[in-house]
Amino acid sequence: MHTRYALVFALAGLLTACSSDTEKPEGSTATGTGDGYTTTGTADGDTSDTAGGDSSWDPVAIGFEFTFVKRDNQQLSTWISGGSEIQPYILATIASAAYFSGTTDEYCEVIGVFNAMPGSGLDFPPPMDPAFELAAMKVVQDGETESASLVPFAAYDGYFEIRDHTDCAGKLPKKSWGADAGRVLEVFDNMRIGFALGKHTDYQKGAWEDWEDYDTYKDSMLSMYIAINHPPARLDRSDITYHGEDWTTAFMWEYDPSINGPVVDENDYYQAVNVSTVPPGGDLPAVFVNSSAYWYHDFPLMDLNILGEGVE
Repeated sequence: MHTRYALVFALAGLLTACSSDTEKPEGSTATGTGDGYTTTGTADGDTSDTAGGDSSWDPVAIGFEFTFVKRDNQQLSTWISGGSEIQPYILATIASAAYFSGTTDEYCEVIGVFNAMPGSGLDFPPPMDPAFELAAMKVVQDGETESASLVPFAAYDGYFEIRDHTDCAGKLPKKSWGADAGRVLEVFDNMRIGFALGKHTDYQKGAWEDWEDYDTYKDSMLSMYIAINHPPARLDRSDITYHGEDWTTAFMWEYDPSINGPVVDENDYYQAVNVSTVPPGGDLPAVFVNSSAYWYHDFPLMDLNILGEGVE
């Protein structure tokens, strides 16, 4: 499912971040206490008659966005913001079909830490089991796959530890989701998720070319291949259940190790880093990265019962 909005964040940044404890990130619209579940809505795992039953909209898809520092040694890192140490984090948006028309606010957000699993990001390719495969979602002219985009700069495997959400627990109507109606947080908490950074694919470029600032930032944009556990039938390959697909666009920003944070100008805007000349498989410089989801994965294509498999 494709998002039709031009930007989901001001270029000054998505969120401030999710701190290393359970403190709610600055800029988050989350209304909970920061423990990952307690909000003004239905509590975690509540499968009572009202859990998921009072929603006025039906979630159909989820998009994933990452924010992190990548150092020269290719490892992900914490950074400092507002005096706090911030861990790499994920913002997941769960949305209705109407959300993609740009005329409704039928969505909720889940925020949490991206915990890299042992060995992830230490060398290339990371020692993943099964191996991290990339699969471009679109094919270019003459039926040729965008082969250059399939050689990543770096890849990381880990899991999503939920810290907070904007009342997502009651957003799965029982009439269409049955027993899963009360499990919207349970199924995504500690799910296996990985990503790889690769050349910006034609598939994603087509979504950004009409953006008025595209020429200014295009050389700092990469494709982020998101990997989750898929049902065995994905891509007509019965042996592939975990692979990366170019769902999200990542932005590379200047990082200053002396302050352990992103560089900003006098207007508090991040400074873009040109990565267009880095060859596929080459080493990216140290950068601060945030991202914007383009593809929102449809729930009917997912098996909610296998998302946590492979987490060590």
